[in-house]
Formats: sequence, structure tokens, C-alpha cells
Amino acid sequence: SAGTTTSAIDFSMAANGTISGRIIDASTGLALAGAGVSLYSSTGFAGGTAYSDSQGNYRIHGSISPGTYDLVASLPSFLSQVYQNLNTCDDSTCDFTSATPVVMSIGSATSGIDFALSPAGSLSGSVKDALTSQPVSSATVTLFTTSGAQRALTSTDYYGNYSFSGLRAGTNFRIVANMADY
Repeated sequence: SAGTTTSAIDFSMAANGTISGRIIDASTGLALAGAGVSLYSSTGFAGGTAYSDSQGNYRIHGSISPGTYDLVASLPSFLSQVYQNLNTCDDSTCDFTSATPVVMSIGSATSGIDFALSPAGSLSGSVKDALTSQPVSSATVTLFTTSGAQRALTSTDYYGNYSFSGLRAGTNFRIVANMADY
């Protein structure tokens, strides 16, 4: 009613947990700045991403619900990696079956969730007319695994050049070029 004061409307809040660690270049041991670390639940992307600072340190915090998550670190020109999985991701597909899940609890701080990202490899070349040696622009170039699965697709530029990036070093591929009238 008018003029009535109600007191003792109190709240008890618990801080969400945090996950932190460091991201380095696997080949040099140097810190990687700007690498993203994302949380995935059993249903997919969980909405939490943090980026590493100039020392390679990151910290995920905020409105992430307590739960068990898989973490993926990524940075352009490096192969993405699932936490504690020596097998990195291919393209945008990650295999979580051998990942080590990380638990985020209310008020807890989980540290030492570190990543060592490997530089990605690339393949490049050109497509030329067999008779004239002139470049063939707009040719379709397809990258296949040795088992025959299509891995990537691109087109040649005006000068007949093509390239594929984000590849795991030491992996064998089969490359096929196609163009109408050839």
C-alpha cells in the first residue's frame, strides 16, 4: 500500500567460474597474441570466446553457465586445436572424441588450460594450357585426401595461380584441375 516500506529483499549471487591459460607457437615456443579460444558443449558452440593478449594469455569468464566444455584454440595461419588433443582440427571441423573436457563451476578458477598451435602449411601452383603455356584463369582446382575425400576447392586467378592454406604439414594430397573445353 502507499507509504509502506518493505525491507529484507536480499539477493545472494555466486560469481561464474573462469577458465584461463596460455597459447604459444608449437614450433618456436613464442606467445601467440590474438588467438581465439572458444567453448563447445555437447550441443555445439556454447557462446564463450576469449582472445589471447600479447603474452599469449587468455581468460574466459562472464555469463557462461557452469558445465563441462571442450575448448578449441584458433588463429589464422595456424592449425586449430582441441584442448589436450594432439590432432588438430581440419577446416572448421574438430574431433572432440579424444579431447579433454574442462569443467567450469560456479566461483571456480580453472587455470593451465594451455595450447601449442602448429603453423599451417599451404600448397600453391598454377594451371597452364598444355599447348601454349598460357595461364588458364577460372579453372577449378580441387584438393583431395589420399583416400579420395574432397578437402578443399578453389579457382585459379587471372594468371592461372591457385593456393590452399590451413593444411597440416607432412600430409599428402591429390590435386585435380578442371576447366570447360580442356
